[in-house]
Amino acid sequence: MSTWTYKVTAVLIAALLAGCDQFDFPMVSRQAPSVVKLSDGMVVAAADGWCIDERSSRFSSEPSVVVLANCVFLSRGSQAPQPDVRGIVTVSIEDPDLEAPDADTLLAFFKTNAGQAALARNGDPKRVEIIRTEKSDDIVYVHAKDLSPFDANVSQEQWRALFSIGGRFMSVSLVGPRPANLSSSEGFLTLDAQIAQLRLANR
Repeated sequence: MSTWTYKVTAVLIAALLAGCDQFDFPMVSRQAPSVVKLSDGMVVAAADGWCIDERSSRFSSEPSVVVLANCVFLSRGSQAPQPDVRGIVTVSIEDPDLEAPDADTLLAFFKTNAGQAALARNGDPKRVEIIRTEKSDDIVYVHAKDLSPFDANVSQEQWRALFSIGGRFMSVSLVGPRPANLSSSEGFLTLDAQIAQLRLANR
């Protein structure tokens, strides 16, 4: 997750905690979208209760990053669906020319300093604690704690899943407000729901 994505996450979580009426960000329509088609043809469809924050997302960069938040928060309407967990989900889609590593390679990578540095907001592997890693078919899951200094509203814990769809290397991440109140399994289930939607939308 890039520094820019962390900053977006911090702003959105602050707004979620304080109540959206006190914030001008994000400025969205009352009907926040749940599906977007990128210029390269890849479709990002949000899982139930999640909607796309168009202002925070980067649709044309490499990687493309699509930011998802609670539909009620984004649409500012109590009738919108809501997810079971509080937090921000990001979907990152890498350059199509980047070869997707296999699951065993990814698991080995997160045991290295370089892999743990990739999970740290400040790039310092010593600030990262791997809580749990898991492999299921071609998906690698990582639950980690990042002790890097950051916004006090944002949990130090993060959940990530890395996988490929149609040869495109992708990741889905979940970060919530403090205190984190999800287990590894609960966080991974949230990621699974999003992965299922992505695969369904890109069959």
